[in-house]
Amino acid sequence: MPGLGQFYCRQWGKGGGFFVGALAIDAGLGVSEGILNVLRGALAGIPPPDSGAILLRSFPFLALAVWSIADAAKTARSLACPTSASNTGA
Repeated sequence: MPGLGQFYCRQWGKGGGFFVGALAIDAGLGVSEGILNVLRGALAGIPPPDSGAILLRSFPFLALAVWSIADAAKTARSLACPTSASNTGA
């Protein structure tokens, strides 16, 4: 879920922004509902008629998720303590 990596790094504002953004995209474009319909249809053996539209609507959510992951990794690296020979016991 977008924002959880930022919460873990104690970046509360950014985490909240990513989380609320993901909820807004999902609610506005119906991403979760569309994916659930695709899965229900696949389990029943019936292809959904609008699978292309569902795929297109999921791209903004995917882009936000990838951005959130990249930002959380960058933030975690910048907050990490540098390793040196003095604190490794070597």
